[in-house]
Amino acid sequence: LGATRLGALPGTAAAAAASAVAASSPATRGLGSHYLVRILFLRGLAFVYATAFLVALRQNKALIGDDGITPARKHMDDAEERGDAKRKRGPPRVAGG
Repeated sequence: LGATRLGALPGTAAAAAASAVAASSPATRGLGSHYLVRILFLRGLAFVYATAFLVALRQNKALIGDDGITPARKHMDDAEERGDAKRKRGPPRVAGG
């Protein structure tokens, strides 16, 4: 696109030189584009994720432990009992067969 805009025919040496000039223009390096915004957004998002991970790392034991808000052992025991009951019933049967 840059080569034809500069007047060179595609596939010629002039077109290759024109595209090299277009590739090194400031617009393709980030100046006047969203390069800086994208970098800042991604760094900010990484900071949010890292902070959330560190907070969870610090709080999960108190939240999910045996004496926590959600006692995981009770939920796991209940789930095991439900699984045992399903295994005792056997596989589902098709009606009318």
